[in-house]
Amino acid sequence: MGNAKCIGRVGTLAVALGIGVGLAATPWVASAKPPSTDTTSSTDATASSDTCNCQKLRPVTVSTNGVVRVQGASTATSSGTGSVAIAKGAQSEATALNGSKAMAFGSGDTVAATGPNSRALVIGDDSTALAYGGSNNRATVLGDNSTAVAGSFGTEADSAGSNNTATVKGDNSTANAGSTLTTIGTDLNNSNNTATATGDNAFAQAGAEGSNNSDNTATATNTGADGSASAFAGSGGSGNTNNTATAYNSGTAGFAGAGAGVLGDSNSGNTANSFNSGDGSSTDAAAGGAGDSNSGNTATALNTGDGSNTVAEAGAWGINNTDNTAIAINIGDGSNTVVHAGFEGFGNSDNIATATNTGADGQLFADAGVYGTNSSGNTATATNSGDNSFMESAAGEGGDTNSGNTATATNSGDNSTVIADAGVSSTLEAAPDGGNDSNNTATATNSGDHGQAVAQAGFLGSNDTDNNATATNNAGSASANATAGSYGDNLSNYHAAAANGSDDTQP
Repeated sequence: MGNAKCIGRVGTLAVALGIGVGLAATPWVASAKPPSTDTTSSTDATASSDTCNCQKLRPVTVSTNGVVRVQGASTATSSGTGSVAIAKGAQSEATALNGSKAMAFGSGDTVAATGPNSRALVIGDDSTALAYGGSNNRATVLGDNSTAVAGSFGTEADSAGSNNTATVKGDNSTANAGSTLTTIGTDLNNSNNTATATGDNAFAQAGAEGSNNSDNTATATNTGADGSASAFAGSGGSGNTNNTATAYNSGTAGFAGAGAGVLGDSNSGNTANSFNSGDGSSTDAAAGGAGDSNSGNTATALNTGDGSNTVAEAGAWGINNTDNTAIAINIGDGSNTVVHAGFEGFGNSDNIATATNTGADGQLFADAGVYGTNSSGNTATATNSGDNSFMESAAGEGGDTNSGNTATATNSGDNSTVIADAGVSSTLEAAPDGGNDSNNTATATNSGDHGQAVAQAGFLGSNDTDNNATATNNAGSASANATAGSYGDNLSNYHAAAANGSDDTQP
Protein backbone atom coordinates (compact mmCIF):
# COMPACT_ATOMS: atom_id res chain seq x y z
CA MET A 1 0.00 0.00 0.00
CA GLY A 2 2.89 2.30 0.82
CA ASN A 3 4.48 1.59 -2.57
CA ALA A 4 1.31 2.38 -4.44
CA LYS A 5 1.04 5.59 -2.47
CA CYS A 6 4.57 6.64 -3.52
CA ILE A 7 3.97 5.84 -7.19
CA GLY A 8 0.83 7.88 -6.98
CA ARG A 9 2.98 10.79 -5.94
CA VAL A 10 5.17 10.24 -8.99
CA GLY A 11 2.08 10.49 -11.18
CA THR A 12 0.99 13.72 -9.50
CA LEU A 13 4.42 15.21 -9.97
CA ALA A 14 4.40 14.22 -13.63
CA VAL A 15 1.18 16.11 -14.21
CA ALA A 16 2.50 19.18 -12.38
CA LEU A 17 5.63 19.30 -14.50
CA GLY A 18 3.92 18.77 -17.83
CA ILE A 19 4.67 15.09 -18.44
CA GLY A 20 0.96 14.62 -18.98
CA VAL A 21 -2.24 13.23 -17.55
CA GLY A 22 -1.92 10.14 -19.73
CA LEU A 23 1.30 9.12 -18.02
CA ALA A 24 -0.09 9.66 -14.54
CA ALA A 25 -3.18 7.61 -15.31
CA THR A 26 -1.42 4.71 -17.06
CA PRO A 27 -2.41 1.43 -15.31
CA TRP A 28 1.15 0.31 -14.67
CA VAL A 29 1.94 3.64 -12.97
CA ALA A 30 -1.02 3.22 -10.63
CA SER A 31 -0.54 -0.44 -9.77
CA ALA A 32 2.98 -1.68 -10.53
CA LYS A 33 4.86 -2.85 -7.49
CA PRO A 34 8.64 -3.17 -7.83
CA PRO A 35 10.25 -6.11 -6.04
CA SER A 36 10.98 -5.46 -2.40
CA THR A 37 14.48 -5.95 -1.05
CA ASP A 38 13.20 -6.22 2.50
CA THR A 39 11.42 -9.47 3.51
CA THR A 40 10.74 -8.67 7.15
CA SER A 41 7.19 -8.23 8.36
CA SER A 42 8.16 -5.09 10.24
CA THR A 43 9.27 -3.45 7.00
CA ASP A 44 5.98 -4.43 5.30
CA ALA A 45 4.11 -2.87 8.15
CA THR A 46 6.12 0.33 7.75
CA ALA A 47 5.42 0.37 4.02
CA SER A 48 1.68 0.21 4.63
CA SER A 49 1.71 3.00 7.20
CA ASP A 50 0.74 6.59 6.51
CA THR A 51 4.40 7.51 6.10
CA CYS A 52 5.63 6.74 2.57
CA ASN A 53 8.75 4.58 2.54
CA CYS A 54 9.84 5.77 -0.94
CA GLN A 55 13.32 4.32 -0.53
CA LYS A 56 11.83 0.87 -1.23
CA LEU A 57 11.06 2.00 -4.77
CA ARG A 58 14.72 2.47 -5.76
CA PRO A 59 15.64 1.61 -8.41
CA VAL A 60 12.44 1.37 -10.48
CA THR A 61 13.10 1.09 -14.27
CA VAL A 62 9.59 0.59 -15.95
CA SER A 63 9.74 1.27 -19.83
CA THR A 64 6.47 0.19 -21.74
CA ASN A 65 5.53 -0.24 -25.41
CA GLY A 66 9.03 -1.60 -25.76
CA VAL A 67 7.77 -3.58 -22.82
CA VAL A 68 10.07 -4.19 -19.73
CA ARG A 69 7.52 -2.59 -17.28
CA VAL A 70 9.26 -2.37 -13.94
CA GLN A 71 12.31 -4.58 -13.61
CA GLY A 72 14.46 -2.75 -11.13
CA ALA A 73 18.15 -1.97 -11.10
CA SER A 74 17.65 1.11 -13.29
CA THR A 75 18.02 1.57 -17.10
CA ALA A 76 14.72 1.68 -18.96
CA THR A 77 14.66 1.65 -22.75
CA SER A 78 11.51 1.83 -24.82
CA SER A 79 10.53 2.29 -28.47
CA GLY A 80 7.36 2.75 -30.49
CA THR A 81 4.22 4.82 -30.33
CA GLY A 82 3.35 6.27 -26.94
CA SER A 83 6.50 4.94 -25.27
CA VAL A 84 7.17 5.96 -21.66
CA ALA A 85 10.40 5.08 -19.85
CA ILE A 86 11.00 5.74 -16.14
CA ALA A 87 14.25 4.89 -14.35
CA LYS A 88 14.34 5.82 -10.70
CA GLY A 89 17.50 5.59 -8.66
CA ALA A 90 21.11 6.66 -8.59
CA GLN A 91 22.83 6.61 -11.98
CA SER A 92 19.64 5.65 -13.75
CA GLU A 93 19.09 5.85 -17.51
CA ALA A 94 15.81 6.17 -19.39
CA THR A 95 15.28 6.39 -23.15
CA ALA A 96 11.85 6.58 -24.78
CA LEU A 97 11.81 7.30 -28.49
CA ASN A 98 8.95 8.37 -30.81
CA GLY A 99 6.05 10.04 -29.07
CA SER A 100 7.84 9.43 -25.80
CA LYS A 101 7.95 10.73 -22.25
CA ALA A 102 10.99 9.93 -20.13
CA MET A 103 11.53 10.45 -16.38
CA ALA A 104 14.48 9.71 -14.11
CA PHE A 105 14.74 10.43 -10.39
CA GLY A 106 18.12 10.24 -8.69
CA SER A 107 21.74 11.34 -8.88
CA GLY A 108 23.73 11.13 -12.08
CA ASP A 109 20.72 10.29 -14.25
CA THR A 110 20.35 10.68 -18.01
CA VAL A 111 17.01 10.84 -19.84
CA ALA A 112 16.60 11.01 -23.61
CA ALA A 113 13.24 11.33 -25.38
CA THR A 114 13.19 11.86 -29.14
CA GLY A 115 10.26 12.32 -31.45
CA PRO A 116 7.27 14.61 -31.89
CA ASN A 117 6.04 16.21 -28.69
CA SER A 118 8.72 14.57 -26.56
CA ARG A 119 8.85 15.15 -22.80
CA ALA A 120 11.87 14.70 -20.56
CA LEU A 121 12.01 15.15 -16.80
CA VAL A 122 14.89 14.73 -14.36
CA ILE A 123 14.86 15.30 -10.62
CA GLY A 124 18.22 14.75 -8.98
CA ASP A 125 21.86 15.78 -8.93
CA ASP A 126 24.19 15.71 -11.94
CA SER A 127 21.32 14.90 -14.29
CA THR A 128 20.55 15.52 -17.96
CA ALA A 129 17.18 15.69 -19.73
CA LEU A 130 17.00 15.65 -23.52
CA ALA A 131 13.80 16.14 -25.53
CA TYR A 132 14.70 16.74 -29.13
CA GLY A 133 13.82 16.02 -32.74
CA GLY A 134 11.12 18.30 -34.12
CA SER A 135 8.94 20.82 -32.33
CA ASN A 136 6.91 21.23 -29.14
CA ASN A 137 9.44 19.45 -26.97
CA ARG A 138 9.78 20.07 -23.25
CA ALA A 139 12.77 19.28 -21.06
CA THR A 140 12.69 19.96 -17.31
CA VAL A 141 15.47 19.45 -14.77
CA LEU A 142 15.25 20.05 -11.02
CA GLY A 143 18.60 19.36 -9.39
CA ASP A 144 22.23 20.34 -9.19
CA ASN A 145 24.67 20.34 -12.11
CA SER A 146 21.88 19.58 -14.56
CA THR A 147 21.23 20.23 -18.25
CA ALA A 148 17.95 20.48 -20.14
CA VAL A 149 17.85 20.43 -23.94
CA ALA A 150 14.58 20.85 -25.85
CA GLY A 151 14.31 20.95 -29.62
CA SER A 152 17.33 20.91 -31.89
CA PHE A 153 20.28 18.85 -30.85
CA GLY A 154 23.41 19.31 -32.83
CA THR A 155 22.61 18.22 -36.40
CA GLU A 156 20.84 19.85 -39.29
CA ALA A 157 18.34 16.98 -39.36
CA ASP A 158 17.22 17.94 -35.87
CA SER A 159 17.42 21.67 -36.45
CA ALA A 160 13.86 22.64 -37.40
CA GLY A 161 12.70 23.05 -33.82
CA SER A 162 10.09 25.55 -32.68
CA ASN A 163 7.87 26.00 -29.64
CA ASN A 164 10.32 24.10 -27.43
CA THR A 165 10.78 24.72 -23.71
CA ALA A 166 13.85 23.94 -21.61
CA THR A 167 13.73 24.64 -17.86
CA VAL A 168 16.45 24.08 -15.27
CA LYS A 169 16.37 24.83 -11.55
CA GLY A 170 19.66 23.87 -9.94
CA ASP A 171 23.26 24.84 -9.58
CA ASN A 172 25.65 24.90 -12.54
CA SER A 173 22.73 24.43 -14.90
CA THR A 174 22.22 24.80 -18.64
CA ALA A 175 18.95 25.25 -20.53
CA ASN A 176 18.96 25.02 -24.32
CA ALA A 177 15.84 25.36 -26.44
CA GLY A 178 15.59 25.33 -30.23
CA SER A 179 19.33 25.69 -30.74
CA THR A 180 22.00 23.69 -32.50
CA LEU A 181 24.86 22.70 -30.22
CA THR A 182 27.50 22.09 -32.85
CA THR A 183 26.95 23.98 -36.10
CA ILE A 184 27.11 27.74 -35.80
CA GLY A 185 25.38 29.54 -38.65
CA THR A 186 23.11 26.66 -39.71
CA ASP A 187 19.79 27.81 -41.18
CA LEU A 188 17.52 26.75 -38.32
CA ASN A 189 14.30 28.75 -38.67
CA ASN A 190 13.65 28.10 -35.00
CA SER A 191 11.05 30.28 -33.33
CA ASN A 192 9.08 30.69 -30.12
CA ASN A 193 11.54 28.68 -28.04
CA THR A 194 11.98 29.37 -24.32
CA ALA A 195 15.01 28.52 -22.19
CA THR A 196 15.09 29.26 -18.46
CA ALA A 197 17.94 28.48 -16.06
CA THR A 198 17.93 29.36 -12.35
CA GLY A 199 20.67 28.69 -9.78
CA ASP A 200 24.40 29.19 -9.38
CA ASN A 201 26.26 29.48 -12.71
CA ALA A 202 23.12 29.42 -14.84
CA PHE A 203 23.24 29.39 -18.66
CA ALA A 204 20.22 29.74 -20.95
CA GLN A 205 20.16 29.68 -24.76
CA ALA A 206 17.15 29.86 -27.07
CA GLY A 207 17.06 29.88 -30.88
CA ALA A 208 20.80 30.45 -30.93
CA GLU A 209 23.85 29.42 -32.93
CA GLY A 210 21.88 29.46 -36.16
CA SER A 211 20.07 31.68 -38.64
CA ASN A 212 16.51 32.94 -39.16
CA ASN A 213 15.57 32.34 -35.54
CA SER A 214 12.83 34.59 -34.18
CA ASP A 215 10.75 35.30 -31.08
CA ASN A 216 12.94 33.19 -28.80
CA THR A 217 13.39 33.94 -25.09
CA ALA A 218 16.33 33.02 -22.86
CA THR A 219 16.47 33.86 -19.15
CA ALA A 220 19.30 33.03 -16.76
CA THR A 221 19.28 33.85 -13.05
CA ASN A 222 22.16 33.41 -10.64
CA THR A 223 20.79 33.04 -7.11
CA GLY A 224 23.95 32.00 -5.26
CA ALA A 225 26.42 33.97 -3.21
CA ASP A 226 28.71 33.98 -6.21
CA GLY A 227 28.63 32.47 -9.71
CA SER A 228 27.34 33.76 -13.01
CA ALA A 229 24.30 34.03 -15.23
CA SER A 230 24.48 34.04 -19.04
CA ALA A 231 21.63 34.22 -21.56
CA PHE A 232 21.67 34.17 -25.37
CA ALA A 233 18.77 34.40 -27.81
CA GLY A 234 18.87 34.54 -31.60
CA SER A 235 22.66 34.74 -31.55
CA GLY A 236 25.43 33.14 -33.58
CA GLY A 237 23.74 33.49 -36.96
CA SER A 238 21.98 35.82 -39.39
CA GLY A 239 18.42 37.00 -39.90
CA ASN A 240 17.56 36.55 -36.22
CA THR A 241 14.72 38.83 -35.12
CA ASN A 242 12.67 39.76 -32.05
CA ASN A 243 14.64 37.59 -29.65
CA THR A 244 15.02 38.45 -25.96
CA ALA A 245 17.87 37.48 -23.62
CA THR A 246 17.86 38.42 -19.93
CA ALA A 247 20.43 37.69 -17.23
CA TYR A 248 20.19 38.34 -13.49
CA ASN A 249 23.08 38.17 -11.03
CA SER A 250 22.80 38.67 -7.28
CA GLY A 251 26.14 37.16 -6.29
CA THR A 252 29.28 38.88 -5.14
CA ALA A 253 32.10 38.86 -7.70
CA GLY A 254 29.70 37.19 -10.12
CA PHE A 255 28.76 37.86 -13.72
CA ALA A 256 25.56 38.62 -15.60
CA GLY A 257 25.75 38.58 -19.39
CA ALA A 258 23.01 38.74 -22.03
CA GLY A 259 23.31 38.64 -25.81
CA ALA A 260 20.53 38.90 -28.40
CA GLY A 261 21.03 38.96 -32.16
CA VAL A 262 24.83 39.11 -31.79
CA LEU A 263 27.60 37.33 -33.70
CA GLY A 264 25.71 37.53 -36.99
CA ASP A 265 24.30 39.73 -39.75
CA SER A 266 20.90 41.31 -40.47
CA ASN A 267 19.72 40.73 -36.92
CA SER A 268 16.98 43.15 -35.88
CA GLY A 269 14.50 43.91 -33.13
CA ASN A 270 16.43 41.91 -30.53
CA THR A 271 16.58 42.83 -26.85
CA ALA A 272 19.29 42.03 -24.32
CA ASN A 273 18.88 42.84 -20.63
CA SER A 274 21.45 42.33 -17.91
CA PHE A 275 20.91 43.15 -14.22
CA ASN A 276 23.40 42.94 -11.36
CA SER A 277 22.91 43.58 -7.65
CA GLY A 278 26.06 41.93 -6.30
CA ASP A 279 29.21 43.79 -5.28
CA GLY A 280 32.39 43.38 -7.29
CA SER A 281 30.50 41.91 -10.23
CA SER A 282 30.32 42.42 -13.99
CA THR A 283 27.18 43.13 -15.99
CA ASP A 284 27.17 42.95 -19.81
CA ALA A 285 24.37 43.31 -22.36
CA ALA A 286 24.85 43.16 -26.14
CA ALA A 287 22.24 43.39 -28.91
CA GLY A 288 22.70 43.35 -32.68
CA GLY A 289 26.49 43.46 -32.56
CA ALA A 290 29.61 41.76 -33.90
CA GLY A 291 28.04 41.60 -37.36
CA ASP A 292 26.70 43.68 -40.23
CA SER A 293 23.37 45.36 -41.05
CA ASN A 294 22.02 44.87 -37.54
CA SER A 295 19.25 47.33 -36.74
CA GLY A 296 16.64 48.22 -34.15
CA ASN A 297 18.29 46.24 -31.36
CA THR A 298 18.29 47.31 -27.70
CA ALA A 299 20.78 46.46 -24.95
CA THR A 300 20.23 47.48 -21.32
CA ALA A 301 22.61 46.89 -18.43
CA LEU A 302 21.78 47.89 -14.84
CA ASN A 303 24.14 47.67 -11.87
CA THR A 304 23.30 48.38 -8.24
CA GLY A 305 26.34 46.73 -6.65
CA ASP A 306 29.44 48.55 -5.46
CA GLY A 307 32.80 48.09 -7.17
CA SER A 308 31.23 46.57 -10.27
CA ASN A 309 31.54 46.92 -14.04
CA THR A 310 28.56 47.58 -16.31
CA VAL A 311 28.71 47.40 -20.13
CA ALA A 312 25.92 47.78 -22.73
CA GLU A 313 26.53 47.47 -26.49
CA ALA A 314 24.12 47.78 -29.41
CA GLY A 315 25.05 47.64 -33.09
CA ALA A 316 28.72 47.51 -32.15
CA TRP A 317 31.68 45.85 -33.87
CA GLY A 318 30.19 45.71 -37.37
CA ILE A 319 29.16 47.47 -40.59
CA ASN A 320 25.98 49.37 -41.44
CA ASN A 321 24.48 48.87 -38.00
CA THR A 322 21.63 51.36 -37.54
CA ASP A 323 18.95 52.47 -35.08
CA ASN A 324 20.39 50.46 -32.20
CA THR A 325 20.08 51.59 -28.58
CA ALA A 326 22.44 50.83 -25.70
CA ILE A 327 21.62 51.88 -22.13
CA ALA A 328 23.86 51.44 -19.09
CA ILE A 329 22.85 52.53 -15.60
CA ASN A 330 25.04 52.37 -12.50
CA ILE A 331 23.85 53.05 -8.96
CA GLY A 332 26.69 51.46 -7.01
CA ASP A 333 29.72 53.32 -5.67
CA GLY A 334 33.19 52.88 -7.11
CA SER A 335 31.88 51.30 -10.31
CA ASN A 336 32.63 51.57 -14.03
CA THR A 337 29.89 52.11 -16.61
CA VAL A 338 30.47 51.80 -20.38
CA VAL A 339 27.94 52.00 -23.20
CA HIS A 340 28.61 51.58 -26.95
CA ALA A 341 26.25 52.11 -29.89
CA GLY A 342 27.42 51.88 -33.51
CA PHE A 343 30.92 51.30 -32.19
CA GLU A 344 34.04 50.13 -34.07
CA GLY A 345 32.64 49.78 -37.59
CA PHE A 346 31.74 51.34 -40.93
CA GLY A 347 28.54 53.14 -41.86
CA ASN A 348 27.02 52.86 -38.40
CA SER A 349 24.28 55.47 -38.06
CA ASP A 350 21.39 56.66 -35.90
CA ASN A 351 22.54 54.66 -32.92
CA ILE A 352 21.90 55.85 -29.36
CA ALA A 353 24.17 55.32 -26.35
CA THR A 354 23.01 56.46 -22.91
CA ALA A 355 24.98 56.06 -19.69
CA THR A 356 23.87 57.17 -16.23
CA ASN A 357 25.83 57.10 -12.97
CA THR A 358 24.56 58.03 -9.51
CA GLY A 359 27.27 56.38 -7.44
CA ALA A 360 30.31 58.09 -5.98
CA ASP A 361 33.88 57.47 -7.15
CA GLY A 362 32.75 56.03 -10.47
CA GLN A 363 33.77 56.21 -14.13
CA LEU A 364 31.27 56.64 -16.93
CA PHE A 365 31.71 56.38 -20.72
CA ALA A 366 29.09 56.73 -23.48
CA ASP A 367 30.15 56.21 -27.12
CA ALA A 368 28.06 56.42 -30.30
CA GLY A 369 29.48 56.09 -33.82
CA VAL A 370 32.99 55.95 -32.39
CA TYR A 371 36.20 54.46 -33.86
CA GLY A 372 34.71 53.96 -37.29
CA THR A 373 34.11 55.52 -40.69
CA ASN A 374 31.02 57.10 -42.27
CA SER A 375 29.19 57.02 -38.97
CA SER A 376 26.41 59.58 -38.79
CA GLY A 377 23.42 60.66 -36.74
CA ASN A 378 24.65 58.89 -33.61
CA THR A 379 23.83 60.21 -30.14
CA ALA A 380 25.82 59.68 -26.96
CA THR A 381 24.56 60.93 -23.60
CA ALA A 382 26.31 60.63 -20.25
CA THR A 383 24.80 61.85 -16.99
CA ASN A 384 26.57 61.81 -13.62
CA SER A 385 25.35 62.82 -10.17
CA GLY A 386 27.97 61.00 -8.10
CA ASP A 387 30.77 62.82 -6.33
CA ASN A 388 34.44 62.30 -7.21
CA SER A 389 33.57 60.77 -10.57
CA PHE A 390 34.83 60.94 -14.15
CA MET A 391 32.58 60.84 -17.20
CA GLU A 392 33.00 61.12 -20.95
CA SER A 393 30.53 61.21 -23.83
CA ALA A 394 31.77 60.76 -27.42
CA ALA A 395 30.01 60.75 -30.80
CA GLY A 396 31.64 60.40 -34.23
CA GLU A 397 35.09 60.14 -32.68
CA GLY A 398 38.28 58.36 -33.70
CA GLY A 399 37.55 57.87 -37.42
CA ASP A 400 36.83 59.48 -40.78
CA THR A 401 33.81 61.15 -42.37
CA ASN A 402 31.72 61.06 -39.24
CA SER A 403 28.89 63.58 -39.39
CA GLY A 404 25.78 64.74 -37.58
CA ASN A 405 26.79 63.08 -34.32
CA THR A 406 25.85 64.51 -30.93
CA ALA A 407 27.65 64.05 -27.62
CA THR A 408 26.16 65.39 -24.39
CA ALA A 409 27.68 65.11 -20.91
CA THR A 410 26.06 66.51 -17.78
CA ASN A 411 27.51 66.46 -14.25
CA SER A 412 25.96 67.48 -10.93
CA GLY A 413 28.38 65.71 -8.62
CA ASP A 414 31.08 67.51 -6.69
CA ASN A 415 34.77 67.11 -7.54
CA SER A 416 33.91 65.46 -10.83
CA THR A 417 35.07 65.84 -14.43
CA VAL A 418 32.74 65.78 -17.44
CA ILE A 419 33.97 65.60 -21.06
CA ALA A 420 31.98 65.68 -24.34
CA ASP A 421 33.66 64.89 -27.69
CA ALA A 422 32.09 65.08 -31.16
CA GLY A 423 33.88 64.64 -34.48
CA VAL A 424 37.22 64.19 -32.74
CA SER A 425 39.78 62.22 -34.72
CA SER A 426 42.25 61.06 -32.10
CA THR A 427 43.75 61.92 -28.72
CA LEU A 428 46.21 64.58 -27.72
CA GLU A 429 48.87 61.96 -27.13
CA ALA A 430 48.71 60.68 -30.71
CA ALA A 431 49.44 62.43 -33.97
CA PRO A 432 46.36 63.93 -35.65
CA ASP A 433 44.64 61.43 -37.90
CA GLY A 434 41.30 61.05 -39.61
CA GLY A 435 39.14 63.90 -40.75
CA ASN A 436 36.21 65.02 -42.88
CA ASP A 437 34.09 65.14 -39.75
CA SER A 438 31.20 67.60 -39.99
CA ASN A 439 28.10 68.88 -38.21
CA ASN A 440 29.05 67.24 -34.92
CA THR A 441 27.97 68.77 -31.61
CA ALA A 442 29.58 68.38 -28.19
CA THR A 443 27.98 69.81 -25.05
CA ALA A 444 29.39 69.54 -21.52
CA THR A 445 27.62 71.01 -18.49
CA ASN A 446 28.82 71.05 -14.88
CA SER A 447 26.82 72.12 -11.83
CA GLY A 448 28.89 70.44 -9.13
CA ASP A 449 31.38 72.25 -6.92
CA HIS A 450 35.06 71.92 -7.77
CA GLY A 451 34.17 70.19 -11.02
CA GLN A 452 35.33 70.54 -14.60
CA ALA A 453 33.44 70.60 -17.90
CA VAL A 454 35.24 70.03 -21.21
CA ALA A 455 33.69 70.08 -24.71
CA GLN A 456 35.62 69.24 -27.89
CA ALA A 457 34.34 69.19 -31.48
CA GLY A 458 35.95 68.84 -34.92
CA PHE A 459 39.60 68.84 -33.95
CA LEU A 460 42.70 66.66 -34.19
CA GLY A 461 41.93 65.96 -37.86
CA SER A 462 41.64 67.48 -41.30
CA ASN A 463 38.81 69.01 -43.32
CA ASP A 464 36.50 69.11 -40.34
CA THR A 465 33.58 71.53 -40.82
CA ASP A 466 30.54 72.90 -39.01
CA ASN A 467 31.40 71.37 -35.63
CA ASN A 468 30.26 72.94 -32.36
CA ALA A 469 31.57 72.63 -28.80
CA THR A 470 29.87 74.16 -25.78
CA ALA A 471 31.06 73.93 -22.18
CA THR A 472 29.10 75.45 -19.31
CA ASN A 473 29.95 75.76 -15.61
CA ASN A 474 27.04 76.53 -13.29
CA ALA A 475 28.88 76.18 -9.98
CA GLY A 476 31.58 77.97 -8.14
CA SER A 477 35.15 76.73 -7.88
CA ALA A 478 34.78 74.93 -11.19
CA SER A 479 35.98 75.36 -14.76
CA ALA A 480 34.68 74.91 -18.28
CA ASN A 481 36.75 74.48 -21.44
CA ALA A 482 35.50 74.38 -25.03
CA THR A 483 37.66 73.50 -28.05
CA ALA A 484 36.59 73.41 -31.71
CA GLY A 485 38.52 73.32 -34.99
CA SER A 486 41.99 72.95 -33.49
CA TYR A 487 45.09 70.82 -34.07
CA GLY A 488 44.34 69.99 -37.70
CA ASP A 489 44.27 71.23 -41.29
CA ASN A 490 41.55 72.91 -43.33
CA LEU A 491 39.22 73.31 -40.39
CA SER A 492 36.27 75.65 -40.95
CA ASN A 493 32.91 76.83 -39.63
CA TYR A 494 33.65 75.63 -36.14
CA HIS A 495 32.32 77.18 -32.96
CA ALA A 496 33.54 76.88 -29.40
CA ALA A 497 31.76 78.52 -26.48
CA ALA A 498 32.65 78.30 -22.81
CA ALA A 499 30.52 79.93 -20.16
CA ASN A 500 31.17 81.24 -16.64
CA GLY A 501 34.76 82.35 -16.41
CA SER A 502 36.21 79.61 -18.55
CA ASP A 503 38.45 79.16 -21.57
CA ASP A 504 37.32 79.24 -25.19
CA THR A 505 39.84 77.69 -27.61
CA GLN A 506 39.66 78.03 -31.38
CA PRO A 507 42.36 78.87 -33.96
